[in-house]
Amino acid sequence: MATRARSASPPAAARRCADAPHHHLFARADWSFAGDTRAAIADYSTLDLSLRTLPGKSQWDFAVSVRNLFNADVREPSLAPGTARPNDLPQARRSLYLEASYRL
Repeated sequence: MATRARSASPPAAARRCADAPHHHLFARADWSFAGDTRAAIADYSTLDLSLRTLPGKSQWDFAVSVRNLFNADVREPSLAPGTARPNDLPQARRSLYLEASYRL
């Protein structure tokens, strides 16, 4: 009885696919030629407070909220210079919210 030697071929997962790249390379570079000429935005802190009634036997619930209690000048940076708002994006000043809700 004659035995044939089988050639040892790599498993299917190890073989390369035709017309598929074997190596991949990805590179990215970000740069800017013109600096941002706007003044730096100052750091800020805000304080928000809320008072709410505890849910109880009453079908009414009430709440009052104050946002930015100390009225800080809050600004968020806008997009790149030349395409943006010149003084950045002002955020809400001190705000008072009242809420009343009734459960059916």
